[in-house]
Amino acid sequence: MSTPRADRFDRFSAALTVVVFAALLLPLVVVVVMSFNASNSVSWPPSGFSLQWYAEALDKARVREAALNTLRLGLTTALASTALGTITGFALVRYSFRGRNLTAALVVLPVLVPALLLGLGLVIVLTGLLHLRLSLLTLWVGHVTFTLPFTTLIVASRAVSLDRRLEDASRDLGAGWLRTMVQVVLPPLLPAVRAAFLFSFIISMNEVVLALFLAGTDQTLPGYMFGEFLRVVTPEIDAISTLMVVLAVAVLAIENVAARALLSRREQS
Repeated sequence: MSTPRADRFDRFSAALTVVVFAALLLPLVVVVVMSFNASNSVSWPPSGFSLQWYAEALDKARVREAALNTLRLGLTTALASTALGTITGFALVRYSFRGRNLTAALVVLPVLVPALLLGLGLVIVLTGLLHLRLSLLTLWVGHVTFTLPFTTLIVASRAVSLDRRLEDASRDLGAGWLRTMVQVVLPPLLPAVRAAFLFSFIISMNEVVLALFLAGTDQTLPGYMFGEFLRVVTPEIDAISTLMVVLAVAVLAIENVAARALLSRREQS
């Protein structure tokens, strides 16, 4: 039975959760509302309802090019980071090898280093040592470096709970290493792999500091928005931000539907 003190604590916890989420979501709600402002200045309350800022944003060639660069960069970053993070996370959890602790420390290091220092260091290495021109390629390297710790930790947190006896049983029954990995190890890891892919995609799509250092003349949406924000602030920036939020929510919704479909198919089989 619950006690009055426990009930009060539960109510306080629920109220605190609501307050925290409201504080986190309030700025986002304001941005969405301001994207429909009829005025050409960012002012509260909005002077009227209009879709002109969405039309102006979508009509600009620079915005369309930046959006295409952002999507292409996000997808390639997510693919590379998820593949490397899956291999690295599983290896760190399952195998003991020389330099294992050093590898784990190096993988997590980009998270501990401020993005400003990480971007500066990557500029020095990529342009000074490797003599690469700043472009989407160098930005892709930066995004993979920045997202790899997240994908590795996500996959490792799932891999640590896998039953190794299933792998041993598969090998004892004659399955090779590759078949064991594909049919025994990978299916339980798939939820973590999908989460790592989505997480790295969303991080890449919204990263701005590395874009300022590594993109060169190429431009992503966060970089474009930052430049426009320094020049002049209009509700167009709010409209682009709203579209990016809608895209992120759509990606998460599609993943949720796909995950439920896969789970339903697995239960039926």
